[in-house]
Amino acid sequence: MQYWKDFSSLESFSHDQDQPHFKVWAQLAQQTKRDPSFGYWYETYEVTPDKSAALYGSMPTFGLADATNSEKISHKTESSRARLVSSDLSR
Repeated sequence: MQYWKDFSSLESFSHDQDQPHFKVWAQLAQQTKRDPSFGYWYETYEVTPDKSAALYGSMPTFGLADATNSEKISHKTESSRARLVSSDLSR
């Protein structure tokens, strides 16, 4: 579990290809595409009402998505920032 000062700090870290997580995250995404029996998830939320996003790769929804609602990622919601501000994903 990680805590961040603000969403912009998390977003900067997540897109920084020089950080140690970046290569592993790309490998997870590729493995999920190759092998649908392999899955992963992460959840992002701000500690404010109605601001959450959960991403599931080859896994059934549970956790935040089960407690709220879910939809497939589209061009409109392909980034965490877009998912957090999308009125379609928050209640």
